[in-house]
Amino acid sequence: MKKILFYLSLLSFISCSKEIIILDYNITSPRENWTYYENEEIYFSTDIISPYLKWYSSIDGFLDSNSHFCKKLSAGQHEISLYNTKNNNLKTIVINVQKKNDIKEKELLLVNFPYTFKSVITGGFYCLSGSVETLKTDISKSDRIIRDINLKVNPHNRRIFFCNNRQCSNAPQKKEFYVINTKNQAETNIVEAELYYFNDKINVYIEKNVSADKNIDFCIQNINNIILPRITDLWGYVEDINSDSRLTILFSSTINKEKKAIGFFNQNDFFLNDSNPVSNNYNPYSNEMDIIYIAIPDDSDKNYTVESISATIAHEMSHAVNFSKKTYAKIKKNEPFNVLETFLDEGLSHLTENLVGFGSSGGNKDFINSYLKNSNSCSFCDSNNFGEQDTIERRGAMSLFLYYLFNKAGGFDWDANKIHLIDKGGISFLQKIITDKESGWSAIGSYFYINTDFLFQEFCRKCLTENLCNLFDFSLTDSITNEKVFECNEFDKYKISDINNLLPYSITKLDSIKYSFNFDCKYFYGNTYFIFLEL
Repeated sequence: MKKILFYLSLLSFISCSKEIIILDYNITSPRENWTYYENEEIYFSTDIISPYLKWYSSIDGFLDSNSHFCKKLSAGQHEISLYNTKNNNLKTIVINVQKKNDIKEKELLLVNFPYTFKSVITGGFYCLSGSVETLKTDISKSDRIIRDINLKVNPHNRRIFFCNNRQCSNAPQKKEFYVINTKNQAETNIVEAELYYFNDKINVYIEKNVSADKNIDFCIQNINNIILPRITDLWGYVEDINSDSRLTILFSSTINKEKKAIGFFNQNDFFLNDSNPVSNNYNPYSNEMDIIYIAIPDDSDKNYTVESISATIAHEMSHAVNFSKKTYAKIKKNEPFNVLETFLDEGLSHLTENLVGFGSSGGNKDFINSYLKNSNSCSFCDSNNFGEQDTIERRGAMSLFLYYLFNKAGGFDWDANKIHLIDKGGISFLQKIITDKESGWSAIGSYFYINTDFLFQEFCRKCLTENLCNLFDFSLTDSITNEKVFECNEFDKYKISDINNLLPYSITKLDSIKYSFNFDCKYFYGNTYFIFLEL
């Protein structure tokens, strides 16, 4: 076998014989006084790379000598020590490890990873599922709301609602709506609203006593001229639940007051209202219609600007159409069905914001940047290292990965009028995910007839080894909104020549990981990384 040597970085070449002494360092994970469980991996990391490190536990003794690794600990209070044998520095923290009975051990990010890594994956793109009891963390600190909420919905045993008379098409001037409390999901607001606008595609209701202003008019203009045509191009149509040929959009101030979301789609609305608490079909707050819920635009709060509201409308329409096609259409036919997993559903909806034209001003750029800043702590399809599930980092990570594959499939173009989206392969890729029998990670690769693991590995490798500004066309500008179709600026801070800053983007920190298909990574201390490819 012939081996080819690739130099990933020559920031300042230092041979293996030259010693580097780091005077100070920190334990970045685990966190002081946090609670972990004995049957889950704990992620250990420090902010330096050195061959002189030794990790110890006051209960389990010697743990490891790497900068990043994962390990289970025995139950008890542990004093974790990180000792630098070169300069005799010592850092310590205290953590608690508890028993947690009958909890199945969580898998790594890529469940049953069959073809690639054989050893424990230690960080970077391949992150562990969370292991912390509390959900507090500092990596998601942001004054930008995550956009929507994941309602606890079980479509099994829900009864289909059929509107068999055309009276449903006559939208009432005034109507009461059930609006889930986005803050706790345990309460429901009853919102009285008035019909403000309608055409042959949408009914727009505004909460009573809320004054309609130019911002709501701007949102409606965006829906008619940009969002709805492009959502239809990307995904198709929402199921017409109440046979009125229109999607209902409700602007409600309850969402603003709760400050938990910008809007949401509730799958329960697709099923019959049933207020009997002992019924198998208990569904007491269904509005029995195809509807999305949106906050009132507010220029004084950047979460609720017209652009952010417009992005959220596109986001929620994507959820509604995809639930219609992936799940509801099969329920109607009494066929086996599944529901898109949250990580994929949200990733697709965030990518939709970009393709519709509101990804940057709507805030998607912040989600992607947040992932790129914290990639060591984040998973693409599972909880992060602090136990959080649906985070802005995970949403940003998935939209980045899906955009890469969208372009790999061929991307898109605009029509002559610069309004509609023309499929060049990317839209077919997205729609194949929805029509695939799987609903999670494996559905992503179905368009390419390739295991998603391989595509993900290719994505990680390119992010590590290529000029990322060439890998992603950040200059592509929407034909109507004049926004960048896909934008993030964290890439600008990480040049391929600066390997120390590039580390959070790497596949696994390159810590002696073996690939089963002859891609062999080896790490040498200093500022140079080498990758050997066996050909």
